[in-house]
Amino acid sequence: MYKDLQKKLSLLREPTAFKIKTFDELLIENIDLAKEVLGEDWKPLESDPYMKKIRVLTLRQVYNQVDKKETFKQLLITTATGVDLDLLGANFEVFRDWGEYPYTDFEFKLLVISEKETVIPAGTVLGNDDDEYKSKLIKKLIIPAGELSAIGKVELEHYVVESNVETENIISELTFALDVKQLGVFSNGAITEDDDRYRLRIIASNAKYSTAGSVEAYKYFAYSSDARIDDVSIPQDNKALDVDIYLASFEEVDELMINNVYKTCSAKYTRPLNDNLTVRPAEIVSLDLLADIEVFDLLLQNELDTNIRENFKDTFFIGQNFVKSDFIRKCHINNVYRVNTNFEDVVVNDKQVIRINSLKLEFKEAQI
Repeated sequence: MYKDLQKKLSLLREPTAFKIKTFDELLIENIDLAKEVLGEDWKPLESDPYMKKIRVLTLRQVYNQVDKKETFKQLLITTATGVDLDLLGANFEVFRDWGEYPYTDFEFKLLVISEKETVIPAGTVLGNDDDEYKSKLIKKLIIPAGELSAIGKVELEHYVVESNVETENIISELTFALDVKQLGVFSNGAITEDDDRYRLRIIASNAKYSTAGSVEAYKYFAYSSDARIDDVSIPQDNKALDVDIYLASFEEVDELMINNVYKTCSAKYTRPLNDNLTVRPAEIVSLDLLADIEVFDLLLQNELDTNIRENFKDTFFIGQNFVKSDFIRKCHINNVYRVNTNFEDVVVNDKQVIRINSLKLEFKEAQI
């Protein structure tokens, strides 16, 4: 997300207000001040009562510097965290995304077949046995006349990525009897937006004031529409007034995610009236990777395997190529002697994103 902006932020130097003097530096300054009062003949002996007081004062100054630094950090968007970052974001009318509800399919089954179609309204509330969790039917569901059941999507009203909670008890009052069965675990949700993602959206929010439907404006609104969106691309081959938005997520780009972008980029509040908007998932380019890894110590094989796989996790954004040298670099960690692979460069366009389908690593001891 916002790779260019992340790079620019990483190049910023630490503010001068963050500089802290060491204990020894402050102690020397305080001893010099004491000599001005007590005279040049006074000796800063450790047994001297004044010296003990000077050390306590110096230590307090160190702590005060740290407190001052933390206060300054919470006043800057680049370093603020938690509620302080929330308050800074409010100045830009950008608020933290609290997450996305996970969802799954439910079967709604009539106890008796009806000669008329049965409408189960959107927002029908379900609950679990101890009434701790609630879920809701996302869209209106229709059981056609003469049929017994229909399947609809239900979202759990809890900001988690996944949950095995079962909410099969109908809480909403309905005029007909139903049997409800949950067909899977709740998934494809998202937890509350972390500080780093929220910070980038605040800084990028200046683009939302564009009245011409700029690329950065559309990117900002797309990112802000759903916490699960990890990358957004506006291809360069768009024609005048036609805007194609491609989405990528380390999870699946689903219908709800796409609909959220459409809602956020509405003609009423966001996009120019004449823009014809199309939102779709980026094309997945799946790769099956194989490498022979020569290591110094085969006893470290399991640890090396884990660390190398971590380097391939959630690494590609839309339009990012994958070249052989990068593949070798990800594999060539500490205690690796040589990486052998037949991998060839993979080049993608600004509508495609690379995903690793499988990674097979073969380890053997290096013959040096």
